[in-house]
Amino acid sequence: MNQLQMLEKIAIIEKAILELKETIKDDGFKEFVPNPVQWDKNLKGKTKSLILILINRYGYDNPIKRDSKFLKDEIWKLRTTDFARILYTLQERNFCKIDSYIGDSRRIESFSFIKP
Repeated sequence: MNQLQMLEKIAIIEKAILELKETIKDDGFKEFVPNPVQWDKNLKGKTKSLILILINRYGYDNPIKRDSKFLKDEIWKLRTTDFARILYTLQERNFCKIDSYIGDSRRIESFSFIKP
């Protein structure tokens, strides 16, 4: 094969590559959608179980009193510690809404879960 034939084949390949690039090129831009954080990321199994039990019992957008007997019993059964910190974490992840506090303090009086 001489140089002329090789140059012709290279030109044909380059033309094919350009045509492929044009078909692949997207004229519009895609809107960037941030990856949402899953509500259960880095939570322990018993903590996830507690949250799911509460959702099954109370559902979404229903206020849950922090001092309810059912909630206290489930926290005790599943040995969950620092439940308030869990609620604040879930609120940061847009899965929980803290409805009210006791007085002017940061003690949670009621909260509700937000449907994802």
